[in-house]
Amino acid sequence: MLARSRRFGAGAGGAEMRFFPIAVLALFLALPSHADVLVHLKDGRTITVPVEPDEVRSVEFVRGSKAAKLPPASTSAGPQVWKVGPGLPLAAPSAAAKVAENGDTVEIAAAIYDSDVAVWRQSNLTLKGVGGRPHLRAAGRAAQGKAIWVIRGNNVRIENIEFSGTAVDDHNGAAIRGEGNGLTLDGVSAHDNQMGIMIGKFPDSDVVITKSLFYNNYVRGRSRPIGHNIYIGNVRSFTLTQSKVYGARIGHNVKSRARQTIIANNAIFDGADGRASYQIDLAAGGIARIEGNRIEQGTAPENTTLLSYGAEEAIHAENRLAVIGNVFRNAYRSGTFVHNHMDIPAELKGNKMIGAGVILRGKGTIDGK
Repeated sequence: MLARSRRFGAGAGGAEMRFFPIAVLALFLALPSHADVLVHLKDGRTITVPVEPDEVRSVEFVRGSKAAKLPPASTSAGPQVWKVGPGLPLAAPSAAAKVAENGDTVEIAAAIYDSDVAVWRQSNLTLKGVGGRPHLRAAGRAAQGKAIWVIRGNNVRIENIEFSGTAVDDHNGAAIRGEGNGLTLDGVSAHDNQMGIMIGKFPDSDVVITKSLFYNNYVRGRSRPIGHNIYIGNVRSFTLTQSKVYGARIGHNVKSRARQTIIANNAIFDGADGRASYQIDLAAGGIARIEGNRIEQGTAPENTTLLSYGAEEAIHAENRLAVIGNVFRNAYRSGTFVHNHMDIPAELKGNKMIGAGVILRGKGTIDGK
């Protein structure tokens, strides 16, 4: 049974609220009045109920004979852990995005979440898959016309989650769009989107990707299906380690404009169907260290250079390129392994070059010479 009641803590006019479950109202009114619980309605109104947080065991929303329990209230004001999964009150990640607060952890059960997209505005947030890897299968949807997940908060960590299938009209539909300072991806898989990850201009941001997989992110249905697996804008630092990135078409497998870029111990390659422009594009120069990677160009590249440095504008005060201990392989009939477009000498040391091509174009040394 539902009862109609006046709003608690209503603004000017004391407007009447919509139907509110009588079981919830009775529970709250029976408790001592020492603090406030706020219930935010979708239409912008707020219900204020006086109650101490540690006095609430659970909250039930009753519609007819069915009741759904929200996660238990915390006995402290500290970070919360929100459980997401089929059959739970928070059945999809987008539901958790509406209730989580700064510093919380969202644990997402392994399942397929079709057409579920979200904007995360919280900072110091951890989003992690548990019990396997949950798959956010966007089916062409995108939050804010940008990505499956738009990350607006600072210092956000994403672990063990798979993203696929987003597309937008401007052809920049990404698995993840970063719009805050500080983002870490650990064990993430992003594939078959228009872009893998996109980060814009955030000069105070540090972006870390480790133990992750980015592949086949490109624009479908166009004669020139430009798309980047990883696109990092002007951030303070970008670090890519122990990951596999492949299958870009026309676009780049890895593109970074960061002030400092470290790419170490990865596999970055075209694969059977890839034809990337560059395997690695350090478009704006900066301090860069490329070490211990396997970097391979296929038989039909869009651009025959594997690693390009400083091909676009020079925006950083300090520029330095070290390419150390990598294995480069070129399956095309010609090419350039490293192209330094800047007026500073690149350092190439201990690399293995397999296939045809010029080892270094531009200034620099090869094994000290």
